[in-house]
Amino acid sequence: MTKTLTLVLATHNRDKVRELSFALTPVADALTIFSIDDLAAQGYELHEVEETEPTLEGNADKKARDIYTALAAQGLGDVLVLSDDTGLEVDALGGAPGVYSARYATAELGRKPTYADNVEKLLRDLSGASSRAARFRTVLSLVGKIPPQLHVGKNLPSSYFERRFEGVLQGKIATARRGENGFGYDPIFELPNIGKTLAEFSLAEKNTLSHRARALKELLAYFQTVLIQTTP
Repeated sequence: MTKTLTLVLATHNRDKVRELSFALTPVADALTIFSIDDLAAQGYELHEVEETEPTLEGNADKKARDIYTALAAQGLGDVLVLSDDTGLEVDALGGAPGVYSARYATAELGRKPTYADNVEKLLRDLSGASSRAARFRTVLSLVGKIPPQLHVGKNLPSSYFERRFEGVLQGKIATARRGENGFGYDPIFELPNIGKTLAEFSLAEKNTLSHRARALKELLAYFQTVLIQTTP
């Protein structure tokens, strides 16, 4: 299959780019994938999109729409843009850090926190908690426009469109970091029925069970509907 459709991953986070690209392998022959940094290296001006919305859905939509608008203004409007926003929701903290997961320790530190900063703050905040139940939730937002001459499937919209996909993973917060893989809160997010944190899985294993993997499964099902040619 000839690569015809351009998909832009609306993130500067290399870990997310790696996970998303790996998960999209089943439809790789139908897509040419670029990160924001790839396009910036080609001369496109793409500024950091601030996550100012109060919900994961709002932030995912905002990032995808803003990047698409910026690209369209620079003559690259016939593309798909995929963004995600992920939140860790801890029951004992009333659902926090939630939409602020990536910035959880910001107020305490007065700067952009590292993964380790956020993890250590969460462990401190849960010290002595009787319940450590939590869930990861990922929302993917896909926006864009593909001209009719580039269609490779019967159901792909020919005008601008937007779609969302969601994945949820239930678990609990471990009492200490375990594992060397993954990123973010992965070293302390444990799957009780397995007894391992997400950081103790390989990338291939994580991409079969994580919250982002579940959202991507929905996205892949959609892509396989609209991108894969069926034999009459």
